[in-house]
Parts: sequence; C-alpha cells; structure tokens
Amino acid sequence: DADELVLTDAAGATITADAPVSELTKGAAVARAALRPRPSAPSTPTRTPQKKKKVSWSPDVVERSRPPAVGLVCTLKDASKRLDSYIRYHQRVGFARIYLYFDDASETADIEAARGYADVEVIVRDEAV
Repeated sequence: DADELVLTDAAGATITADAPVSELTKGAAVARAALRPRPSAPSTPTRTPQKKKKVSWSPDVVERSRPPAVGLVCTLKDASKRLDSYIRYHQRVGFARIYLYFDDASETADIEAARGYADVEVIVRDEAV
C-alpha cells in the first residue's frame, strides 16, 4: 500500500504502524486517525495503458450508417453557359447520379458535353419521350 496509518492519542502522542486499526486501537483512546502517503510512494499514481477494444459492426449496422445515395433529375434548355458548373457542383455536394433531360435535340454540343461526365445520364427529348 502507498498509505500508512498515523494514530494520535488524547495526549498528542503519535503512533505510526502498519498493523490493522482494530489491533492498534484495542484498549487505547484514539483522538485522531489519518492516512498519510508513505515517503517512498509516488506523488501521482501511474496509469497502465488500456488495450483498445476491437469493435466489430454487423453488416446491417454498417449499411444503415451510410448516407443514402441520392439522384438528381433535371430538364434543360439552353444550358450551355451553366452546364459545366451545374454538373460539377451537384456531384461535389453528393448526388450519386444525375439525369439530364434535354428538351431540344438540336443542342448537340451541350448533349455531348454532358455525356462526357461520369454518373450523368443524358436523355434527349424526342417523340418517344
């Protein structure tokens, strides 16, 4: 133990001992008892590092913790000035898939530019749509 028992009687005499309190106080009038640190004990307790517990998650918990995959559907007409920044912005904020519907089939430059992006599906309006 790092502590020692110090007993003081009514007359002020101090007894320091390692014996149990019940043995030291038999038949004696004890005015005060105190535990004091032993001189050889370290002033601060040392702490042994704890091993980290390995946490394993079930596949169900992992799947529920993922953010949902969200897609974006948009109809476009005359979008050439804003097309590039529109697609890059929405991909950056986390849309997993972008579906672009072009109203005018004659906008071939915009249609081909949009088809060059990953995860962008281009649908051109025709008689079937």
